[in-house]
Amino acid sequence: MTPGIANTCKLFEAVRRELSGALALGVALTSHRWLREKVRTAVVADADASVALQLPDRGGWLVLDSQEPVRLETVLPVGMPAVFLDRLLLLRQGLADEIGLALLGGSADRADRLLDPIYDVGVVMTRGQYHDLAEWAPYVSAAMFKAAIGLSAVLDDVRPELLARLRLGQHPVDALRLYWSAAHAMANMMILAARGGHVPLQHDLRSGIAWRERTPSMTFTRERTLWISAVGARVAVASGTEIVDVYLSALSAALRPLAAFDALFGLASVALARPEESRRISTEIELLMGIHLKQFTRSDPILNAAYDSALSVIRKAQAPASEARFLQPRLSSQRSFFLDPVAFSSNGRMNGFVALPHIVAAAPELLYPARGLLPRRRFFSGARVERVLLNAWSEDQFGRQLEAKG
Repeated sequence: MTPGIANTCKLFEAVRRELSGALALGVALTSHRWLREKVRTAVVADADASVALQLPDRGGWLVLDSQEPVRLETVLPVGMPAVFLDRLLLLRQGLADEIGLALLGGSADRADRLLDPIYDVGVVMTRGQYHDLAEWAPYVSAAMFKAAIGLSAVLDDVRPELLARLRLGQHPVDALRLYWSAAHAMANMMILAARGGHVPLQHDLRSGIAWRERTPSMTFTRERTLWISAVGARVAVASGTEIVDVYLSALSAALRPLAAFDALFGLASVALARPEESRRISTEIELLMGIHLKQFTRSDPILNAAYDSALSVIRKAQAPASEARFLQPRLSSQRSFFLDPVAFSSNGRMNGFVALPHIVAAAPELLYPARGLLPRRRFFSGARVERVLLNAWSEDQFGRQLEAKG
């Protein structure tokens, strides 16, 4: 293992430890009534009063009640006493020892088991495992979002060295496994973050932990697999209608075919999810298409197909329901984990846009198989992952810039 890959492994593990710590405390509070009472009575004197507890930068609230099980809330219940854990620990110094005792009692191990499917590169998370984690989404959504940002940085760190070795004809299986694992962990975390109500809105794009691209979906579509791109589509939808202007701006400024694909993919996702925005989005795309395609010295097949595919799927959705029949691909199938969304399907449209109506309409759990359908040897194949990476990050595909007219 090279020093660069070893350092990336450390970053990967650091992201997991932070997320596991956040989840473990929630597990401890739901599992141990004595700990809930310690925390609750440290906040209020009333023996029957409920208390809302939040970890620093964790998003949701744990509601602690003297009689009822712990419940998770996305927003603070009106009128309920609330406390941030870090402030509470400063006021009640012995409470940290009590929490540590609960974590030693198995809560940390349970949190790790819940997170294992996210990180296991050998198999695909099942629908049941997704549901187990989704129950915690309101509580850990902000932590999941932050972890996904961290894993995006991990991918950026490992990618240059990995691509250089692949282009030299090497086959670094450990590095490929790390990359594949980090990419899917990032995607899984963002699905859960959106489920819990924490999504990359426009203010997140400009924040200190901002996305490295101009749209929230680019981090996913640039990996060039249908499954990971599907997460990008869901993130675009979860970001709300205010993200439309971000995508339109990105499309108008796109100098690379794949940047245009990403912007159109995001716009079409929002148009399908929010019919009231559909006419405006398709009109804007048509206007930009007329301007955009005239800016360059020669026609580009990816750029042309992206525009045609986006407009086709939006117009089809605008048709009467009896006429708008879409294919329903199995998003949890083995094929979706390796299929290139930018490649052309049998109908001449891009795979990503063919699948997009189902991606947008399906419940998030349908991205996962009902049971362990993909054995280890089929989900991770060094040769197949090599092909995905070399296709996604080839200079001809990703680095190629459209030549503007003088």
